[in-house]
Amino acid sequence: MALNECKHNLYFEKEDLEILNTFIQGLGNSDFEGHKKNFNIVLKKLEGIEKEAEDIREKNEKLYRYLGVLGGLLIVIILV
Repeated sequence: MALNECKHNLYFEKEDLEILNTFIQGLGNSDFEGHKKNFNIVLKKLEGIEKEAEDIREKNEKLYRYLGVLGGLLIVIILV
């Protein structure tokens, strides 16, 4: 319930919230070893999502850098 109440204040994607919700639902259903396994699975999934987000950031970072340079050149050409 707490996750559902707070999710509009969090900056998570839908996929992230689904993973966390699945993790939370499994917390009362097994012993300590089961919790450790569940935690490791969720951690691996979140690391994969983090890697994808970093790749997207790098791609967009290059794009914006090139757009900035080309925009600057366009302004110089227009002013000259």
